[in-house]
Amino acid sequence: MNTHAAIYGQAETLRGYLIQYPHLRKCFFDNEKISPDDKNYSRVVSIAEIYLNYLEQISVLKDSFGKENLDSLFRFTKSALGKSPILKQHLKSNPSLYSDSLHRMVEGKNRL
Repeated sequence: MNTHAAIYGQAETLRGYLIQYPHLRKCFFDNEKISPDDKNYSRVVSIAEIYLNYLEQISVLKDSFGKENLDSLFRFTKSALGKSPILKQHLKSNPSLYSDSLHRMVEGKNRL
């Protein structure tokens, strides 16, 4: 249960930033791009790092959720990246910052 609590804790942190900066939600859920020249760019990249760390934790600990939930976790990860150009860009530009587990999950590999 500690595993699940840690993951839900990270989700709570992410939601907190999106509540604090609601105008940035569109960068994560509405497929909106943000320019490096935008005054919020650094903040959006920082939130993207938190979001990717959350997805990474899910990918690393996915087996603890049970086999019956794996498809949902893969769909969630694919959906998250599909709705956020900044998540895709940051992951692609910084592959060494994230685990092979996350990269495999994003690619749809390692399903049981």
